[in-house]
Amino acid sequence: MSSQAKTPGFTPVHGGHAVEQAIVAVRFGTELADLDLSDLRGSMGILNELPKRSTLTGFTVAVGPGALAHRPGQIEAPLGIAYSRHDASGELEAELQLERGAITYRTTRYPGWANLIGFLREQVLARALPTYLKLAPITSYLVAYTDKFVCDPLDLTSSAFDVLRPNSRYICPYIYGLPDYWHSHSGAFERIDSRTKRLVNVNVDYRPERTEDAVRRAIVAVVALTDILTDVVAVSDVSRELELIATRLDGMHTDAKRLVGDVIADDMINRIALHG
Repeated sequence: MSSQAKTPGFTPVHGGHAVEQAIVAVRFGTELADLDLSDLRGSMGILNELPKRSTLTGFTVAVGPGALAHRPGQIEAPLGIAYSRHDASGELEAELQLERGAITYRTTRYPGWANLIGFLREQVLARALPTYLKLAPITSYLVAYTDKFVCDPLDLTSSAFDVLRPNSRYICPYIYGLPDYWHSHSGAFERIDSRTKRLVNVNVDYRPERTEDAVRRAIVAVVALTDILTDVVAVSDVSRELELIATRLDGMHTDAKRLVGDVIADDMINRIALHG
């Protein structure tokens, strides 16, 4: 390639899309007891998409009066159940954690929203909700995306601001035009409806990243929506609740996409087919 050839500048980290990580979580108003956790394990069974199953555990370190009567590092009761999938090199591709008070799914191999919510709805929530909802209703939801755009290590001229929407209200105005690396954070509550308050967090980093043999520049945008229910009621119909949960998560996904579009430039929106 000629030294005068034009470099592609910043590009989505996965070519056709920029999603490096997606997280969906549901939190409940109380925690499962040991017997409930055992019932949950039986209800969940085997998940073909996440073949490795393990037990979430923790330990405590006691301090203060009475500490001598407590064995340091004593293992407590199981915290929950974990399912995961790894690639051939051992790198985590997807993980599901069923904790005593929450369900959290995280993937670094984003399959598209339709596949993600389909898996959660049919394989996870349909099995797990009866155990959780018989004790307490849902109190909050989370949908979060991490999008990354990277620049070839040999490209020292392309501007990181080519990735970003000019004057985005979610990015600190101070950083526009800075020549060095930076971090921007914004967070605010929004009232979604009479029973839902939403925390919107947008973090954007311009940072160096080391690859196998060089250092490249990257723009990383994290958009996280947390819907907090301010008026919760007991659930009597689990099937109907499953439909309501799926509808809410669909809406949060759509809103998260809109936020990403408010952060990145139109060219990048088109390159990752954000709205198509």
